[in-house]
Amino acid sequence: FRLERLSLVESSVEGELCRLNGGRSVQGRSYYRCTNPGENSSLVCSVRAIYGFARGGDAKEKVPRDIPCHLQKILWIRRTRGTKVNITEVFEPSIAEKCAQVPPGAPCLGLAVVNASSLARFVDPLPLLRVKEANFEFYASRSRNLKFFIRFEQVVHHKFHRDLSATPMFSYDSQGFLSGAISTDIDVPIYVDWINRLPSNHILPVDDTLVHHRAKVPEIQTVVHLHGAHVATEFDGFPTDCRINVPGRDSHLYRYRNDQDGGWTAAHDHCFGITRLNVQAGLILPYQYVSSTQESVLPQGEFNIPLIIKDFDFYTNGYMAYPTDGEAQTTQRPSVIPEYFGRIITVNGKVWPTLSVKRAVYRFTFINACNSRFIVLQITGSSRVPFLVVMGAHGFISNVSIQNQLTIAPLERFTVLVDFRTISAGTVLTLKNAWNDEPFQSPEAVGFCGTTETCDRPTNDVLELRVGSTLNNAYQLPTTLPTPRWN
Repeated sequence: FRLERLSLVESSVEGELCRLNGGRSVQGRSYYRCTNPGENSSLVCSVRAIYGFARGGDAKEKVPRDIPCHLQKILWIRRTRGTKVNITEVFEPSIAEKCAQVPPGAPCLGLAVVNASSLARFVDPLPLLRVKEANFEFYASRSRNLKFFIRFEQVVHHKFHRDLSATPMFSYDSQGFLSGAISTDIDVPIYVDWINRLPSNHILPVDDTLVHHRAKVPEIQTVVHLHGAHVATEFDGFPTDCRINVPGRDSHLYRYRNDQDGGWTAAHDHCFGITRLNVQAGLILPYQYVSSTQESVLPQGEFNIPLIIKDFDFYTNGYMAYPTDGEAQTTQRPSVIPEYFGRIITVNGKVWPTLSVKRAVYRFTFINACNSRFIVLQITGSSRVPFLVVMGAHGFISNVSIQNQLTIAPLERFTVLVDFRTISAGTVLTLKNAWNDEPFQSPEAVGFCGTTETCDRPTNDVLELRVGSTLNNAYQLPTTLPTPRWN
């Protein structure tokens, strides 16, 4: 190895107050080809990223040992020859790529699009979201330790259903789709280094009829936006701030203030002209703001379940199917369509899963992760179970609201309480979506499943709820809510 360069490539703008010698620098290593995407070379770049706090500002104006500082990232790049390092450069041509000219729903290369009605429903248990600890923590004097997360955008193979092959897709965590969720206390800032480790070509058909994407190499460019967050402009993930998998151009070190009310949101890709494809391919990550005030009045532990709802289509080999304009010329692959409505509904990464619940009060947080689909949720069965709505997208609502159905737009969030205590043991309920596979019109156009609506389409089913025999009366439903912290 020889030293190629030592350069400061990222530095947070907003400062912290830190203690001298309060923490050590941390580092990680990764490997790249030292050539442009698509070029062949045995030259390998070993890239060591070093993270640490650096002094900044006038330390004399502060209390001794309390100094202004900022988190910075330095890249140390060395070159060597060799092919021992396994580096993903180009993903195998996807079925979606090969079938880009095929009209939606038509077979391609002997592979048909999965008929949603043929998939068995409620055979896979609902996965619970996995919240991962910070990669590192730095000591800070005016708050708790500052958490630092590293999230790699990478290819994973995810099993959506018992009878489907694993699906290649993108993720912010090696454990699979929707894994590695971030959870942080309100008013305590965190740092996240979002790093692009994706191959050169996409697993979905990139629309090169868009001027911005013509002859773009690599196809996969990314930037992360934290939906609804209070952030400085430079950390907002502007659509033109896209990154590629090349040393020094692959990451954004972002600081999130978290100075807002508790609740759930999502970080998602935001790159210009390709957001719909990157998000559909898996680049969405749940993000929780934790407020002790809110948590003190809401169900905890096993009775607190976030539900991420997203629609998909699949080919019979497990690959994602995404519709394109079948009338396009062979040299073009337009995948910009007015709306996308997948015919298979997933919750937390499983197709029509099942959940066993106790006779207790549960907190469900619904996040609509669909690209275009509005969902209108109802709990149906031998009896209709209402939602007690307590939180919207940004914390508590003003008053408790009892609703028999809940309309949720794409990436909108609601937290509800559902009381199963009066439901007989052995009862099987279904969380239904009462809206059609089409653009949303108005709440007045939506009826009730089993009453005014047949709700017999595959996309009407969302989640099965099996009520057990265990009764838990430990939690009492609130009649009032703490004052919202308006954002």
